[in-house]
Amino acid sequence: MPIEAKDAFEVIGLDPSKFEDVDAFKEAIEQKWLPKDSAHNDKEVAGKIIGKFNRVLRTKFGKVGTELGVDIDDTADPIDIFEKQLAPAIVEKAKEVGSWKEKAEKAVGDDVVKEYTAKIKGLEKERETFASQAKEWQSKYEGLDTEVKQGKRKSVVDNEWNAALGAIQFHQGVDDLKRKGFVASVKEKYRIDLDDEFKPKMLDANGNPVKHPKKAGELLSLKEAVEIEAKALKLVAENPHANKPVAPQRQPPRTVGFGQQQPAGGEGGPKPRPIAPRMM
Repeated sequence: MPIEAKDAFEVIGLDPSKFEDVDAFKEAIEQKWLPKDSAHNDKEVAGKIIGKFNRVLRTKFGKVGTELGVDIDDTADPIDIFEKQLAPAIVEKAKEVGSWKEKAEKAVGDDVVKEYTAKIKGLEKERETFASQAKEWQSKYEGLDTEVKQGKRKSVVDNEWNAALGAIQFHQGVDDLKRKGFVASVKEKYRIDLDDEFKPKMLDANGNPVKHPKKAGELLSLKEAVEIEAKALKLVAENPHANKPVAPQRQPPRTVGFGQQQPAGGEGGPKPRPIAPRMM
């Protein structure tokens, strides 16, 4: 059987009686719960994911740094740790390996050669393993960062288009086919570009900003551009009351005969009774 509303509120942990209006309840829901398909757009959630991944990288880099004799800064960005601290240490270790090779070649005695050869092979293997792991970690980090940013960009762009198209009041003669054709047309003519801070700006199909036709020095917004296109194609009603039904007006009864009234229906209404002539 269907659950009751109180059971649903108990599951989400909110008591509707404690909220003054729907907006307050909606705000509480949004603060406590986050839709799964938009979680990557939330700065707090994305920050936690990247933060956890960074901590794993710092831990692994710290172990490698210990083996290389490098004191790793565990508060720095993982990419900076690799580029500024570990990479130079690897280069120095490679030089050290080269020096050992020279000593091994010039040394006298098989025991010395074998000792240095073993050390060299061990270091070379360790270096190759670390280089492979470092590339893998860096690839995963950059892939996660790119995924979060792409999700955020798509969300901002979709919101801009939804707001612009949602503001258009199509008249009753515009069917679904015409609406879809109009949406396809404006999306081909305009696009949304975002800066590094995800602030939207409308551009034309060639990637150029569009000047406002009436306001000097200002650029046209997507909402304004879509509205202009819709009016040019006569898809919106010029009269704000054009889509509203007009109530029929009652006609006042008209007087016929001697003081008798005929209903507004005209000939279709009841006929007046004849009046007997006055007795002379």
